[in-house]
Amino acid sequence: RFVCLMSAAPKQGYVAKRDIKRTPKEKAAEEALKQKALNGICVRCQDKINWKFKYDKYKPLKSMGACSGCRGKKVPLNYRTLCGECASARGVCPQCCEKERGAAEGPQEATDQANAGDAPSLVEAPQ
Repeated sequence: RFVCLMSAAPKQGYVAKRDIKRTPKEKAAEEALKQKALNGICVRCQDKINWKFKYDKYKPLKSMGACSGCRGKKVPLNYRTLCGECASARGVCPQCCEKERGAAEGPQEATDQANAGDAPSLVEAPQ
């Protein structure tokens, strides 16, 4: 029977990034980036970006991206293909380039627009 006298050092276990405590400043910076990333895109793309933030898959851009419309380096956020000017001129979502159906300026304004319809209010006015 062969016995190895040299033993290997124990392997260090995997440590996920979320297991590390983050400071309030880092949390605030991530929340600001999330709000900026969700601004001006359609509801379907907002769901995708929310998923990326939830499961820590969102990777911010290190440098400006190229716009596929005007070919300029004017795209500041990741996962976008058009700059803001080209997207608004075409009337499409800057991420998926589909016609904007439920596009909102942000998550809060999307709910405000949905609640501002002609539906009657359930809260009765005091008499």
